[in-house]
Amino acid sequence: MKQKLQFLLLFLMLFSFGVNAQNRTVTGKVTNSKGEAIPGATVVVKGTSNGVVTRTDGTFSINNVPSDAVLVIQAFGLETQEVTVGSQTNISVSLSDTKALDEVVVVGYGTTTKRSITGSVATVKSEDIASLPTVSTIENALTGRTAGVQVNAQNGVLGAPVTVRVRGTASLNASSQPLYVLDGIPVASGETGLGFGGSGTNPLKNLNPSEIESIEVLKDASAASIYGSRGSNGVILITTKRGKAGKPQVSINYYYGTTAPTNTLDMMNGDQFTGMWNAAVDNRGLPATFRIDPTSIENTDFIDLVTRTGNIQEINASVRGGTQSTKYYVSAAFADANGYIERNNQQRFNLRLNLDQKISEKVNMSFGIAPSRSVSFRVGEENAVGAPLTYAHLYFPNVAAFNPDGTVNTSPAPNPFGQFPGTPVSNQLGQDFNSIITQVVSNLSLNYQILPFLSAQTKVAIETFQVDERRKFADNTTDGFGTGLSDINNVQRYNYTWTNTINYNQVFGKHKVSGLLGSELQNSVTETTFTSGNEFPDNRLKTLASAANTVSGTGTGTEFTFVGFFTRLNYTFADKYIVSLTGRYDGSSRFGNNNRYGFFPAASLGWVVSQESFMSGVKNVVSFLKLRASYGLTGNAAIGNFASRGLIGFGADYAGAPGFEPTSLSNDDLTWETTAQLDLALEWGILDDRIRGSFGYYVKNTRDLLLARPLPRESGFTTITQNIGEIQNRGIEIEISADIFKTKDFTWTTSFNISTLQNKVTKLADLDGDGKGDDIISGRQIIREGEPLGSFFLVNYAGVDPTNGDALWFSTDGNENRDGNTTNAYSTADRTISGNPFPDFFGGWTNKFSYKGFDLSVFFQFTQGNDLYRNEGRFYQSNLASVFNNTTDQLNYWTPTNTNTNIPQPRALLSNGNQHSTRYLDDGSFIRLKTLTLGYTLPKSLTKQYSVRLYFQGQNLWTQTNYTGFDPEVGGGNGALQGDVFFAAPQARTLLFGLNLNF
Repeated sequence: MKQKLQFLLLFLMLFSFGVNAQNRTVTGKVTNSKGEAIPGATVVVKGTSNGVVTRTDGTFSINNVPSDAVLVIQAFGLETQEVTVGSQTNISVSLSDTKALDEVVVVGYGTTTKRSITGSVATVKSEDIASLPTVSTIENALTGRTAGVQVNAQNGVLGAPVTVRVRGTASLNASSQPLYVLDGIPVASGETGLGFGGSGTNPLKNLNPSEIESIEVLKDASAASIYGSRGSNGVILITTKRGKAGKPQVSINYYYGTTAPTNTLDMMNGDQFTGMWNAAVDNRGLPATFRIDPTSIENTDFIDLVTRTGNIQEINASVRGGTQSTKYYVSAAFADANGYIERNNQQRFNLRLNLDQKISEKVNMSFGIAPSRSVSFRVGEENAVGAPLTYAHLYFPNVAAFNPDGTVNTSPAPNPFGQFPGTPVSNQLGQDFNSIITQVVSNLSLNYQILPFLSAQTKVAIETFQVDERRKFADNTTDGFGTGLSDINNVQRYNYTWTNTINYNQVFGKHKVSGLLGSELQNSVTETTFTSGNEFPDNRLKTLASAANTVSGTGTGTEFTFVGFFTRLNYTFADKYIVSLTGRYDGSSRFGNNNRYGFFPAASLGWVVSQESFMSGVKNVVSFLKLRASYGLTGNAAIGNFASRGLIGFGADYAGAPGFEPTSLSNDDLTWETTAQLDLALEWGILDDRIRGSFGYYVKNTRDLLLARPLPRESGFTTITQNIGEIQNRGIEIEISADIFKTKDFTWTTSFNISTLQNKVTKLADLDGDGKGDDIISGRQIIREGEPLGSFFLVNYAGVDPTNGDALWFSTDGNENRDGNTTNAYSTADRTISGNPFPDFFGGWTNKFSYKGFDLSVFFQFTQGNDLYRNEGRFYQSNLASVFNNTTDQLNYWTPTNTNTNIPQPRALLSNGNQHSTRYLDDGSFIRLKTLTLGYTLPKSLTKQYSVRLYFQGQNLWTQTNYTGFDPEVGGGNGALQGDVFFAAPQARTLLFGLNLNF
């Protein structure tokens, strides 16, 4: 009996060992040929339904694997691999070379591949960003490179804001800027600080482009609805570089270059201005005392005095590496720029540490921290006559800039009239504007692998953002004339985000299922203080403490909170049919009690036609073909924090005594603007994806526009914010990329994108009860049902009466239709819709060549069909109707012997054609050689283990346009209305040389 029991125990032990030997847990990682992790790849035991999906870091763990099993590893579009398990318990698999259509794409709270995505997502990779070392801000890396995305710098001043529009403008009063998410953290964007005549400064300028791994733009509802109430304007995901297992990789980059304006206007010199002024005096019949003595004048080039050849340089270094347990990325950068406008300088300092640590088999930790600081000496921008460059174009060219003793000459003599106080030189020397932005973005996350197919993550992020600005205007400047002026502005923002997610990935035979469930809480607190003073005993005193009078002092505090619950479910059958469902339930403190929460769902479908059996006959030609469609809702919550609240203002409201008064009415029904978007697209690859592209169509309908509705005066208030109005944006997006040549020594790749845009206001408030929406007129632009947002609304210029030199305008029939007649009475000429600020189409074209060690990149940007209104033209192309200098083309004015001209007769101090009209409306179309880069990598025989590349780059080298202002690549407005330009400094033309060192 005892022997039987021993035999039975021995048998059970052997059976147990056999089972364990036959069925085990196998772990591993799937990467591409570049060593990049492939998420979403399937790992299946051949001949069974036992399978898993790789995690976001490419790792997997699969149970119950027999020793004689074969694992089938498959990723969309990549060559399938089969691996015999044998005695292995950890398997690393590198799939065949990654094709462009199989690159990893970052999406909201996750990753996928281009092949499997069913939403509209545009990507700019690190190598494309690295090829643009002169980008001043992250947004400029998107310029002309992503279909459906328009990028315009407000002006050419260092640190100026950048306007980004994803698929048009969809709001009137709320922001139309996209949401920026840095490593999963919504960060500060838009203008902040003092405008100094312009739009403030750009908080994104502190980001270092060399740290960026990729930029993804989520354009349609399927991609952006995961961000719910903030996804209507698109979402820009910025992912920074992280460590990789392996020996340390060191990268050092340096460049130095010079800058100059892309364009300057040809202004009259002193002799020309004096001669035309005297003719204008005579034409007007003014006394001889109004004439200027031509023998007592100077010829001064004020533009030359306030500009220079600028210079830029940057050095950045990074180290990345690690083990399977610890991976790190460390970088540092210093950039120094001196703009082409005198005293416009900017320095930027960056540090970054990204750390990934494997704590146990199931627990991983990630940590990141990025302190940065920029120090800028700013100058006046657009919309400021006191800006040195602006005033240099307008000021008298016939006076001396300096007195004999070297002091600034502020006298307008010998001119009989003055202009604005100060001069271009006194403004340039007497304006001190220092701006310091300090920003720290940090995050900590923990990831727990609950089961091979189920993981949970929690992430905490903190962003601190501070702007410290100090301005001083001397008493001989335009803005500080007589008393001097100094002010201090300080903005501090604290942004807290806590995100929790659960991810599910599983494979059941031909069925692949992945899911996401998450919550997010964001709280942002902003505090602002502002103080100003005047009356300084000496212009050399810069600080506010030296002011005799403190004329203003204010302080504000504000905050907002968002809470969101979101989910996403993806299902794929046989790698052919894809369904994605997304939804987010958002709450915001900004909206009324009755509409504080909202639900934003989206659905998308994908059909990989090329996987069908009936396509097998053309597989050698059509390697990839996919149809996708999506529809969903997103919101826009980018309004003031208290627009829904009834507010009380406190201050010296009663003859200087303390008091308070109601300042706004409450609206408990106020809610976000909602955009419903339909997106249809065809994606394709030809000849093993050697040629690839997409053709897409979208329609965005935005309702519940946030507008200030006028109120009767007897209410005690002027307006109340309500949800009124609708806007539609629709367009076509085409992208084509191709590897034209790909040999051992020579390669040529090309990438082209073009997008159309049609914008239309479809509904406005009908307050007068006539059955149609009421027009909203703002300056030279109009918001009208059935027309593009902000259409130009102008009197139509008809040229010059050849008999007397009068300016002429087209008259109308009273219904804004030309009646074929003209008039010289401006007040009787009706305004009509005369131009469209939106382009018909826009895009970019990139060509990259390499031959042995040489590389060449050529990038063109283009825009066609938009109009720009040169508001500044009424000053410098006024046929000298005022005292400001004019461009030389105005010398071709009407005279009895020069009647064939469109420039009216100059009449001193009398308007004759310089009123607002289509005379100053230009076609803003242009094509520009945006970037040209030529590099050479030294042969390894010389550099050994080092990779050394030398390069030359030119930016904004050539522009073809009919625009007669400074630069057609301008924002011309920073809200719903765009294209109205007033002395926006042109973009910089840059020439530089650089070095890339890697080892």
